[in-house]
Amino acid sequence: MTDKTIVVTSATVDSDYSFPLPLTCLLWRELIGFEPVVYLVGEPSMWYSGAPNVCYEALNKHRFECRFVPRIDAYSDGTVAKHVREHAAIDVSIPADTWIMPADADLWPLKREFYHQHEGAKEKAVLYYSNGDNFRSKEETLAMFFSGHRFPTIALCHATMRAAEWRDTFDLLPATSLVDNLLLTFIQARVNEARYVPDGETKAAWEWWVNSDQRVLTWCLALQPWFHNKGQGADVRYIERSKRRGPPDDRLDRAFPADWMTFAMQMATDAHIFKNPEHPQHWKALSKLFKLKLPHHAEWAEAYHKDYVSAGQ
Repeated sequence: MTDKTIVVTSATVDSDYSFPLPLTCLLWRELIGFEPVVYLVGEPSMWYSGAPNVCYEALNKHRFECRFVPRIDAYSDGTVAKHVREHAAIDVSIPADTWIMPADADLWPLKREFYHQHEGAKEKAVLYYSNGDNFRSKEETLAMFFSGHRFPTIALCHATMRAAEWRDTFDLLPATSLVDNLLLTFIQARVNEARYVPDGETKAAWEWWVNSDQRVLTWCLALQPWFHNKGQGADVRYIERSKRRGPPDDRLDRAFPADWMTFAMQMATDAHIFKNPEHPQHWKALSKLFKLKLPHHAEWAEAYHKDYVSAGQ
């Protein structure tokens, strides 16, 4: 059985996600040691001009594998980007025993040893930051889903399973297209259906739910006979992180900009990075962190940022 791990990430042309994508991928490859696969949502022409093209060319320069995902009527590009990572195992070229780890474009991995905890694992699922949204039990998840109520979730980043488990958990059909599988999941999980909006929600559908991808993951896992609650079986490993104010204590988070100091940068496990790369202070903080972790790419990163911002003006 192999310990090979593929990191699956995605983005729309939105600058908050397309800009950091090449930087995030470099951190995964060179700092953590996992090879990324990138899903780009939208027709290729959307990525062949302006700032998105600067991102796309950077991904090509560093030889990251990129796959285009067509837009889907009635679903936002952001919804497609979030959920496509759960469907990467539809690629039959990925061996059944290869680990697949979903990742966010705007979440930088910073501590190599943290992300290798699944290696050698006998469990079917290793749930990094399993307490991120206060998940309690599979029984509660199923009861609240079927009654149309919002439920606590398991963090998608970085719920890690082998390709075989992803295929079984999401009922992936390799003989059909990626888009068809996404649509099937959306229908089965009631994504974007107004009549299933949980009590108290003000938007029209799951498209606007916070972390709808996590809710679908949690529901799909809860349906599996092998999935168990913490401490109740041997097929799932729950990896928890200490948190006192929202984000994990060992995370640099854009919600707390005062934490972005050199000492914290050296100690952090990951970073939920600043949006709006055009903002000089945001890039100043990101550049400092990136240079600390991958100094040999610092000059390239500065040029990339300049080109991206210029192309977006």
